[in-house]
Amino acid sequence: MPASVISSRYGAFDPAAPPSLPGLFPAIVQAPPVTIRASRESAWQVLADFPAYEAWCPFTRGIQCSGILGEPVLLSLRWDERLTAATQQQTEVLQVWEPGKAMGWGLNWAAGALRAERLQWIENLENGTIRYHTYDRFSGTLAPIVLALYGKRITRGFMLVGQALKQQLESA
Repeated sequence: MPASVISSRYGAFDPAAPPSLPGLFPAIVQAPPVTIRASRESAWQVLADFPAYEAWCPFTRGIQCSGILGEPVLLSLRWDERLTAATQQQTEVLQVWEPGKAMGWGLNWAAGALRAERLQWIENLENGTIRYHTYDRFSGTLAPIVLALYGKRITRGFMLVGQALKQQLESA
């Protein structure tokens, strides 16, 4: 049976084969999964320690999140190529919260002109390793514009998060 996570907005799905979001111009932006020598529990501890993001995560510099589905998630993102510019604040809504396994947030702007849902998922492997997955599902009439402007930056940022998480966990 495939793994499953539950989005409070879009329902249950297999995080290893995520379906498109409803709406026009669906797309998925993802980074390659990262295999890490760590337990699922230790990875969750790092990912859910939102105040510590600034110390280890180059792309997502901060997160304010209650861990309650439907509540706002305030993200501080660093978009520039050199990761030196000031952070941009973005508010989304917590849509996936499965401790030890997956978390995700998303947005629905302008009556569905832009829908997005980001997921961070920890896949348990054998011999004390995990695989970290992160991606963003998009749809809506604004999705092609957002992806043209930010798609490569999102992918690069997600790759940096995976690499930084690996370094954080394996150097501990």
